[in-house]
Amino acid sequence: MIKYKLLAQIIISFVILKISTSSVLIVEDSKLSENEILINSNCNPTDSLLLWTNKSQITWDYFKGKPDTIKFKGFGAVTWTWITYEDYTVHNDSITMNLLSYLVINHSWVRIKTDDLLTHEQTHFNITEVFTRKIRKELSQYQYVSVQNFLDYYAFVSNKSHAEKDELNNLYDKETNHGTIIEVQQKWDKKIDEMLEELEDYSNPRVVVRKKDR
Repeated sequence: MIKYKLLAQIIISFVILKISTSSVLIVEDSKLSENEILINSNCNPTDSLLLWTNKSQITWDYFKGKPDTIKFKGFGAVTWTWITYEDYTVHNDSITMNLLSYLVINHSWVRIKTDDLLTHEQTHFNITEVFTRKIRKELSQYQYVSVQNFLDYYAFVSNKSHAEKDELNNLYDKETNHGTIIEVQQKWDKKIDEMLEELEDYSNPRVVVRKKDR
């Protein structure tokens, strides 16, 4: 059995959702070799993180970053989230890992504290968990041939989910006007809650990927 303890979170890719009063979402992806862990310079292991759980309702207290009013002029809040894996372990016939959703506390910031904007940000955080569960589902249904084959597939699934998440977040911001259309915001809150419920079987962070029988 080979065990890899991750000393840092893995960044998949970097995207900024360009909006006026809402959030920026950062998620992750990277192609890993069997013996290498890649660390993105934008984040580090000492970042303060809030793990997504069914009870992790965010408050403005979790937005401790310093507002960047030059780069993000006119933004009311900026939210950073990670989809990360930890405790990546190779067994003879399987690979296990914990796949997690986090809010990055010391990178997230707020200038305009309103209940409506906070609700909007919570649903962005929930969307990240939706796609974390989607990745867990796809990985758990995959059968790998080699460790490198698994890592390549992980990168593929992560990139695909990342693109789909971006598309959903952009639609969410557009239709809710960044949380300012309350009736539409409520419909989206319900929609994302339903998506989480549909993926409840993949709410457990632990993912087991089986090796293909030859």
